[in-house]
Amino acid sequence: MWIKKRIAKFQKGASLTEMVVVSPVLLLFGLSTVQAGLIYHGKTTVNYATFEAARSGAVNHGQVSVMRKELGIRLAPLEGGDGSTERAASAIAQSVLKTANPVNTRIKIISPSIEAFEDWKITDDEGREVIPNSHLRHIHGEMAGAGSASGMTLRDANLLKVEVTHGFELKVPLVNRLVSAVMVELDEANVTFYEQNMLPIKSVATVRMQSELWKDEVLASNQPPPESESTIASLTDPNDTTLSSPVEQSPVCSSNNGLGTNLSVIDTESYEGGQCAVTDIAYASPVGSGAHEC
Repeated sequence: MWIKKRIAKFQKGASLTEMVVVSPVLLLFGLSTVQAGLIYHGKTTVNYATFEAARSGAVNHGQVSVMRKELGIRLAPLEGGDGSTERAASAIAQSVLKTANPVNTRIKIISPSIEAFEDWKITDDEGREVIPNSHLRHIHGEMAGAGSASGMTLRDANLLKVEVTHGFELKVPLVNRLVSAVMVELDEANVTFYEQNMLPIKSVATVRMQSELWKDEVLASNQPPPESESTIASLTDPNDTTLSSPVEQSPVCSSNNGLGTNLSVIDTESYEGGQCAVTDIAYASPVGSGAHEC
């Protein structure tokens, strides 16, 4: 009996000590599980958005600006929401604004290659070099063979393959900084993402062209991305009309979905509390009096 009392005396506080040792490990494990689930959700969303962006490019001559805008709309679920029209509109606006940044969201046309234009290019009415898209099922003879420069047939050259690299924001505390610190050392090619606590998620989609592909768009998509935010600061300048960027110069609330197409207005004080008509069929019908809080 005396021995048991002595043992119990020395064991006082043992549970607290064990808890102090184990708690950080359990906390890190739990937070990591949450972050892993969010990354999986982000990956599936980016996959879907990439496919929809490629579809938009297929009917719009492979224009990167069109694909970027579609990508931003489809990535809106990553900005959250509560099921309301107001929150959905806000999420779309935020997503489009973020996706317009070529530092954090990159779109590259992998196929067809530039060499395919050497084999199959024609000049359209506006003087552009394009890959023809009409009557492909009826081509025969030499036109049905592979080109000497690219090794691609004309049908193959009409397959649009798009690669999207999107910076997924790591929002779980502690884990985000830990992952970023580790990945900076392991993946130097994507340091730009990790320095902003973002994880680069890549997705590839392939669709058949439904319009003539413009060579200029393929060349533009293969340009190296800007190295930092400062190189694209002018993209959000509403007074700069010389840029050929995804940010379109148009009046506030001029688009049919009530969000406007000039993304820079999201940050302006004059836009806060503004009212824009919502007439997009995606919302079924306008809310209330036909106006929506932007």
